[in-house]
Amino acid sequence: MNLVNTRLPAIITVFALLLYLFPILSLPAQDEAPETPPEDNQPEEEFPEDEAPGDESPEDELPDGEEPDEELPEGEPVEDYAPTYSLGDQTLAINMGLFIPLFYSGGPDGTANANLSLGGTGSLQWNSYLNNNMTLGGELSGMFAFTPNERALFMVPLTVRYSYIFRAYPFEFPLHIGAGVNFSRLEEQGKIDPIVKPGASVLWNMNPDWAFGLNLTYWWVPQWYTGDLSDDTRYGNFLETTLSAVYHF
Repeated sequence: MNLVNTRLPAIITVFALLLYLFPILSLPAQDEAPETPPEDNQPEEEFPEDEAPGDESPEDELPDGEEPDEELPEGEPVEDYAPTYSLGDQTLAINMGLFIPLFYSGGPDGTANANLSLGGTGSLQWNSYLNNNMTLGGELSGMFAFTPNERALFMVPLTVRYSYIFRAYPFEFPLHIGAGVNFSRLEEQGKIDPIVKPGASVLWNMNPDWAFGLNLTYWWVPQWYTGDLSDDTRYGNFLETTLSAVYHF
């Protein structure tokens, strides 16, 4: 009995202590915070204010030795490429169109009607550039027209041709003059006379190789006679209007 009385307070004390500690021991352990990956702990890289992360300069993407193309200012139009020509560059041209008889002058009667119908004309031209604005070449032309009596008149001029060219690309405005000899024939009658052919053209360059346009050329053909036939001297005045195709090479 004394043993029970002596151990009972100790048992009660231990039991009370267990009741006190049990709630604390039974609490779940708190979740531990995830560890930060090593790379997140690295200091952030600083970028210039005008360059965001991930942006790359266009120059960095170009191969070595190449430079980026310069961009035109905003709103500035892109100009067409205007070809230039130098000594040795050449052209071939073919022309076809109408031959318009104007009048004859000179002689005792003064100015007189040409008495010719509307005719046709054509020519082949070769020109070589002296510089970007001047050419020198040759032209072989031909024409036909009819008199009131249905007689056919033919003329075949062979001339040396000089041109000076004004440009507003893609258009060209050549001023030209040719001089040479003219072979004319009316039925059985033939004659060789000088001829001068001043004129102007308008050409549109479709590309650096081909141009198309319109020609207006004046034909001045003096027919000189001497001696007893001097009164038969006449000066023929005619107009050529033709379409032209020009090839550059």
